[in-house]
Parts: sequence; structure tokens; C-alpha cells
Amino acid sequence: HICACIYWLVKLVFSDDSDMVDFLDYHDLPTAVHGALWERYLLAMYFISTIFTTVGFGDISAINSAERLYGTPPTPLPSSFFLRTS
Repeated sequence: HICACIYWLVKLVFSDDSDMVDFLDYHDLPTAVHGALWERYLLAMYFISTIFTTVGFGDISAINSAERLYGTPPTPLPSSFFLRTS
């Protein structure tokens, strides 16, 4: 939940209005400022789940450098869950 919220915050802060409208249009989401918050949350959760499960980025991906910067470090995190210490 926290990672998804931070991802969306990064998207809001570092995307200009036209990028945001294009992104929302591409993913068939309402472009109104207060439109369908749950759909935006679901999209962010889907993106973060994709990072943590290492399924890949076929249909949704970061579109600017700030998003890629935020999305890259968590990528190896799932592997650390399976590390064993001896």
C-alpha cells in the first residue's frame, strides 16, 4: 500500500499535465482531477505488485525518469525474501 501511494505521488509530482492525461487515457482511466481515485490506486498497486512479483512490464511501465528511479530499487527486493543465512 505504502509503495503504491509513493509511486503515485512520484507520478503526480514529476509528470506534467499532458503526460498525466496521456497516461490516464492510455490506461482508460478518467482524466478528471477527482475522478475514480480507486482506479488510480488499483493501477498503482498493480504496478507495484508487478515489481515485487517480478512478472514483468508488458502493459504498464514507468514513463518518466522519476518513476523509473523509484521503481528500480525495489526490483531485487523479492529475491532478498528468499535468501537464507547459514
